[in-house]
Amino acid sequence: MASLLCFAGISLAASAPTLRIGNQTKNAVGTILDVNQGDISCYLTLKDDAGKSFEESASFDLCVNSLVGQRVQLGYTMENVQARSC
Repeated sequence: MASLLCFAGISLAASAPTLRIGNQTKNAVGTILDVNQGDISCYLTLKDDAGKSFEESASFDLCVNSLVGQRVQLGYTMENVQARSC
């Protein structure tokens, strides 16, 4: 099984720290630019405080357009997926 990084939840953010998840450093905050419903998760396009965009997978319940434009705090969990390509 492969692993997928998903958001455990989001909330309005006040600072721009990073988090270590396994061997990766991930943004802990970002501004949501776009949301797209996918087959295995919701795909979010975000930008960090420096204006650099990045993408993350999220749980389906976070795939709502009302979050676009919001600066959010990100929380991550490791999840199992069916294929490494996912």
